[in-house]
Amino acid sequence: MNDLKAFFEIGLDHIWDPNAYDHLLFIASLLIVYRIKEIKEVILALTAFTLGHAISLLISVFGIIPIGDRMVEFLIPITIVLMSAYHLIFGKGKNYIVYLLTTVFGSIHGLAYAKDLIQMLSGSMSVTKPLLGFNLGVEVAQIIFGFLFLLVLETILALKVIEQKALRMFIFGVILTLAFQLVIQNRIW
Repeated sequence: MNDLKAFFEIGLDHIWDPNAYDHLLFIASLLIVYRIKEIKEVILALTAFTLGHAISLLISVFGIIPIGDRMVEFLIPITIVLMSAYHLIFGKGKNYIVYLLTTVFGSIHGLAYAKDLIQMLSGSMSVTKPLLGFNLGVEVAQIIFGFLFLLVLETILALKVIEQKALRMFIFGVILTLAFQLVIQNRIW
């Protein structure tokens, strides 16, 4: 099978893996302050995450940084808590700060998958097509999830059963509860 296509599918699966829901939690914590009509900002935010993810995968594949499983697994839910806290305190905040934070947090999430990806790459295989395919798959899956998430929020708001602020607070509560469970589950102390 074509490396690009195979790794594109692996990237899609990486996002939709029910055992790796932390990725979707992060995306939800990132996008909850946006509306579906803010397509440019939404895609830039998601792309910032993919960029960070790609950078950490690339430097891991070439052995530039060591991969510490326990610390990375602990830091992933911390990124969800921090992104949620940022949005709770600043609302949308400044785009460049959100994009910078998202890129940094994406790099932490990428480190978690680097070990698996390295094992999939055979020693003789070029890393260009697999990394490109994987990251394109991640980006496409994130965009699909992001717009489905925002579409559900827009639909709930259109029904006028709950105010926007109350809906966001409820969802932040769910995200933070799940993230804190992951912090405890992956604690390093």
